[in-house]
Amino acid sequence: MSVADRLSKTREVAEARTPRQELNAALAKFRPQLEVALPAQMTVDRFISLVNGAVSKNPAIAECDPASILQSVGQAARTGLEIDMMGHAYLVPYFDSNKGKKICQFIPGWQGIVDLINRSEKATVWTGAVFDGDLFDYELGLDPFV
Repeated sequence: MSVADRLSKTREVAEARTPRQELNAALAKFRPQLEVALPAQMTVDRFISLVNGAVSKNPAIAECDPASILQSVGQAARTGLEIDMMGHAYLVPYFDSNKGKKICQFIPGWQGIVDLINRSEKATVWTGAVFDGDLFDYELGLDPFV
């Protein structure tokens, strides 16, 4: 192999981007749409940081179909749920055998669903746990209690 061939091959390797770099480039292009979709209390920089944090915890996310990642990120932005923060929402990679590729799915956590319901001001959610053998009383209606 000649020196020119080696140099060319070295440039190709150097120019090849990792899935993580590809994701960051896609998020940069998607930034204007995120600015429109996000609620006022969340900045785009914070949101992108949350996405990158999720990818750091689970690098398989970056290997998913880029369109599915952006779709999932867009869904998270529209709901205003923080990805991987206190169980509000998650980006979950899985292999879709019908499409033959890895897909990223946005899944709200139960804490995120509770947050959305409470934010709507149309309902209230109380959470708690009752275990086998616990004695408890409850009442629904205008003055509910557990």
